[in-house]
Amino acid sequence: MTIRAIRSFDSIALCVLFFLILLLSPGAARDQLDRLTLVVALPVWIAAWFALRMPGKLLADERWRKVMPKLRLWAVLAAGLIPFVSWWYINSSSTYLLINAVAACYACIAFCYYINEAAMAVAGHYESETPHKVAIVTRYGIMYFFFCSFTALVLNLGWDFYQTARSPIDVFSGIFVQHPLATLPLLIAMALWLLLIIVSGLAMPMWASHLLQANQESVTDPAVISLGAPHE
Repeated sequence: MTIRAIRSFDSIALCVLFFLILLLSPGAARDQLDRLTLVVALPVWIAAWFALRMPGKLLADERWRKVMPKLRLWAVLAAGLIPFVSWWYINSSSTYLLINAVAACYACIAFCYYINEAAMAVAGHYESETPHKVAIVTRYGIMYFFFCSFTALVLNLGWDFYQTARSPIDVFSGIFVQHPLATLPLLIAMALWLLLIIVSGLAMPMWASHLLQANQESVTDPAVISLGAPHE
């Protein structure tokens, strides 16, 4: 079970890295009209698969057992809703696709949150102070900054869409062209969102994988076994 958890954490971290590369690289996961394709959903699907493969009874810790069902639930929701982001990008005038694309963003945020929670459970179980503190800071960053600021952005764009029927893509492109300085707070917020995704979805899973591997090696180390063997 430990090996399966190590592989799952490593694979999720790689999927998050691949997802960020696809989003941030010009022309990646886009068609000839510069619209997102379903390729962007591939790393989310793979990460969700490995989240579902996480062993539910890996640690004798109540935190691990509580976080696993929530991690699996949000993994399924993120995997199921992520195609709507691409579909809405192709047809940005559809309210139905817009609502589901926003729901996909929230599901991915929650998925990152519970990946961080799972890594924090590992750090707490092995009493590793530094990753545990980083996970706590990341938890509150996602809860109080990422979630709240993203919700404020969604409400603002939703109100604009209700009044003018302009899609968020048109709103963003107009603001960037006409008032570039007005986008500075948004760019700062997006940079912090990116940092939280990197820490929760990339750094913390790798940290948890390292802790699991280190403790597994210490248990299987012949020197440790000989020290714990009874003397004749």
